[in-house]
Parts: sequence; C-alpha cells; structure tokens
Amino acid sequence: MINLFYLVLTILPMQTWAQCAEKTQKSALIELFEQTQQEYFPELSDYEIRYREFSGKSYYFKTDFKRVTIPKSPYKRVYHLLINRKVYDCPPSQAALQAIMIHELTHIQYYVQMLGFELSLYLFSLIPRSQICQYERKTDENVLKMGHAQVLIELREWIYP
Repeated sequence: MINLFYLVLTILPMQTWAQCAEKTQKSALIELFEQTQQEYFPELSDYEIRYREFSGKSYYFKTDFKRVTIPKSPYKRVYHLLINRKVYDCPPSQAALQAIMIHELTHIQYYVQMLGFELSLYLFSLIPRSQICQYERKTDENVLKMGHAQVLIELREWIYP
C-alpha cells in the first residue's frame, strides 16, 4: 500500500480527472495547508514556508527550498510549497488534499532536519536512487501513520476515473 501511495502522489502523470471536487483557488489551498500544518506539524510554525505556483504534468504539489538559504540555520532557511495550477480546476476532495499536504509537510520536516550539505546533495541529485526511494517511503509511511490510508482509494479514483 505504501508503494501505491508513492505512485499516486509522485510518479503518475496528471490526467484529465472525472471525479473533481468543486473548483478551488490558491488561497483556499494555502488555508488548508496552514490548517494541516497546525494540526499535524505544529513544530514547523517557526519556519518560513512560502507558496508558489507552477505548471506541469507530473505533480500536484511539490516542496522545495530557496537555494541561497541552504547554508543557513534551518530557522533562517526558506521552504516552499509549490502548487500546480491544474489542481484549481479539478481538485480531489479535502481529505485527499490534506493527505497530499501531510506528505509535502513531511518533506519540509525532513528538510528542516538536514544539514546544508545534505540539502546540497539532494539539490544536485547526488543522492543514490535507492536512498531517494527510502526517503519517499518514509514520507509515505508518515501519511499512513497519521490515519490517511483510506484516502488512497479516493486518490486512485481521482487519477483514474
């Protein structure tokens, strides 16, 4: 089940979905993200997380960090949640969105724990694929531990109508 969650969130290309929730806006997604952060990751409230949009075919949301802040203390780094514009027109349910956001917040939690050197390795894709798979698996396991396993079926139906 964990591998399925990884595939649903990070590998499968976005398609034209049939089971869309009501259209949404960036502000509503940011509000849900911040609520999810407060509920599941209150320890991240002292870190700067900014929101940006992107266009793409492979991801719904991504996390990133501002490159020039890598050498700084984790409290002085800038972390990003990137939102694919395609999600506005055809989002999954709130529960599915929250599960995806927990996944992304787990990434930010890991970034906060990394040294600047480790983030640099990640940035320049110098981490072996096997370690990246382990990292993604740990991220997905965290979502499941937080009680969002059932949403996998919903996400699958959203991607494959």
